[in-house]
Formats: sequence, structure tokens, C-alpha cells
Amino acid sequence: EAKMAWPAGLGRFLTGRVIGRQGEPGRGSDQMEASFRKLQETKQRLYLTFLGTLLASTKLEMGRTEDALNFLDELQLLSVETHQQLFVPDVHRLRAESLQRLDPKSTRIEAEYRTALQLAREQGALALELRATAGLAKCLAANGDAREGAALLVAVRDRFTEGHATPDLVAAKALLDALG
Repeated sequence: EAKMAWPAGLGRFLTGRVIGRQGEPGRGSDQMEASFRKLQETKQRLYLTFLGTLLASTKLEMGRTEDALNFLDELQLLSVETHQQLFVPDVHRLRAESLQRLDPKSTRIEAEYRTALQLAREQGALALELRATAGLAKCLAANGDAREGAALLVAVRDRFTEGHATPDLVAAKALLDALG
């Protein structure tokens, strides 16, 4: 009656995320996926691409790499269907991370990171650009080109004027230190 299906579904999804972060990743992931599917079934599509990236990330953290990769393919199709393009750069970044775990020599890894980077730049999504660039920098370093990766990462990191204590910027600084 009050049209609360979407907020309730979001609440269940986020509760699953918290459960996972508090030490029960399997139970949390199951709740996140059930909530995601329920939102899909009931045509509550607001923020599904974003929520899907959280679910895919959780699957990766649990070591369910192939499951995450299959889910990312589904999520990309859903993003087109729902016209939710904002988090598509993260879909590509997470796909690159998944591929890297399955086959570190795959040429698709760098291509996915570069696609993520390009889309984030086109959207002006600086935080997503930083994540994509950090992944690309690691990929380039693994392939013997740490200099290019570091240069790309410095250029993105230096555009941030605040928030230097956030996890992504702290990780970027640590990566730059490691790359020399």
C-alpha cells in the first residue's frame, strides 16, 4: 500500500552485505543474492547495476570466481536493459579481476581494465576511474610495464583534492609506493 517493496528489498540486500562483512560471507552473499533476485523479479530496478557490483565483489572475495564472472555477464546485460550505465566501469573492472584469478595470462584482463577506465573517464566518475586505473597499473606491472601503470595512477590520484584517507586512495598510494 505504501509502495515500500524497493526500500525493503534494499534493506535486506544491505543487511546481507553487513552480515558478510561481519564474518559470515556465505550467509551474507546468499541474502544479497536472494534480495537482488527478488528486486529483479518484482521489477524494482533502481540501482541494480550498483547492487550487482557489490554482489559480484562479494562473490570474488569468497573465491567464487566463475560464479562472479557469470554474474557479471548477466549484470552487463541487465545494465543495458535498465539503462543503468553508471556502474558499468566497475562491471568491467570486476570482470578483469575475475579473469585474472582464472587465467593471469589472459589478454582480456588488460582490455577489460582499459574499457573500465575509458567508461569511467567518459562518465566523469573519478572514484571508478581510480579503481580501474589501480587495477590496470597492477596488470601492467605484472606484464613488465610498471612505469606506465604508475604514471596513469599518479595522474588520476592527483585529481583528488580531498578524501586521501579513504580506502581507495590509501590503496592507490600503497600501490604507487610498491611500484616505485
